[in-house]
This record gives sequence, C-alpha cells and structure tokens, in this order.
Amino acid sequence: LRGQAHLRDGTDTEMNPAIEFFREAIRRDERFAQAHAGIAQAQALKGLWRVGMTQADFDEAFAASRRALELEPRMPEAYIARAMLLSLQGRTDEANQDYEEAIRLNPASFDAHYLYARHRFQSGEFERAAPLYEAVGYFAIAAIFWRWRATAQRDGMIFTWYLILSSIVRFFIEF
Repeated sequence: LRGQAHLRDGTDTEMNPAIEFFREAIRRDERFAQAHAGIAQAQALKGLWRVGMTQADFDEAFAASRRALELEPRMPEAYIARAMLLSLQGRTDEANQDYEEAIRLNPASFDAHYLYARHRFQSGEFERAAPLYEAVGYFAIAAIFWRWRATAQRDGMIFTWYLILSSIVRFFIEF
C-alpha cells in the first residue's frame, strides 16, 4: 500500500521510493502481482518523464510487467505499464495492443485512456487521440461531480454544470 501511495502521488521524486516499497513487498511475497505491476508502472513513468531511466530500469520494468501478467493475466495496470515502455521504445503497434487490452479489461480506467491518448498524439495519430482525450475529459467531469455530490443543493445546478463542463471538453476536442 505504501508503494501505491507514492505511485499515486505522481511526481518524479516519488517513483524511486515507490519502487523500493514494491521491491520489499515482492521480497515478502514473490507472487504479489500488484507489486510487480507497481514496479513496472513506476519505472515506466520515470521513462515517460525522462528522469534518469537506465537500460537496467527498462529491463526491470519489462520483467516486472511480464511477471505481473504471468501471475494475473487480467491486470490492466501491467498492460498499461508495458504499453508505456513499448511506446518509449517506439514500438507503436505493440503499445497500441497493450493499451487497448487495458481499456478492454477496465473501460473506466482514466490512466489507460489518458496514456493511450498521449501515445496516439505523440505518434501523430491525432484523429485517434481525440476520442480518447474526450473520454479523459468526461472522466474528469465525473470525478468533479463525485466530489460535489454531497454539497449539491439542486439537481438543476448539477445538470447546468454538466452542460458547461461537457461543452468545454467538446471545445478543446474540436479545436
């Protein structure tokens, strides 16, 4: 859990502590698939942010994603991590397959949609990136409404904000 907390923090300085916590979890239970996937995700994020990822880090990340999928073949996080690594290596078709599998396994995954959209955009596939970014925008709207649910006074207010926010998402997707 501590490794996940560092990973969720999402800053480049938190990736190395996250990796260490995941390694410790694996020392305690080699079959802990989530810890293997966590190492792969943290290493892949280091590569994505271009913060000191070595070839040894790549190798560890690929091995960790492979081990996570051996232990738990339906783990979207492992597919996402491997897709990020493949994307960093320019292996676009393989990365696309892994992102699509992650989305198939968890259609509500913000990370899968966002990182896949980013990958498609960076690959010059703007038309394919747009609907993924649109999904990310709607996930963000859903997250906002989830936080507002307890404080909302009237249903009309929520609907009005939905229209405003969804219009903003559409604006950015269209232009």
